[in-house]
Amino acid sequence: MTKIFIIIMHGSEDPTRAGLAFFKAKGAIEAGHQTEILLAGDGSVIARKSVAESIFLWASHH
Repeated sequence: MTKIFIIIMHGSEDPTRAGLAFFKAKGAIEAGHQTEILLAGDGSVIARKSVAESIFLWASHH
């Protein structure tokens, strides 16, 4: 099993990039890899539930 560490530095200002990191992490987990995500810089706003929901809602429609 490979360990994968993903750093997210984009938040609600760029929902495509922010959401893409989560999709990559999901794929890595499904492939059996140990995956961790770090929210840094503008990406730290994703820790707020309302921001995370808006990003994933936006990403699911594009």
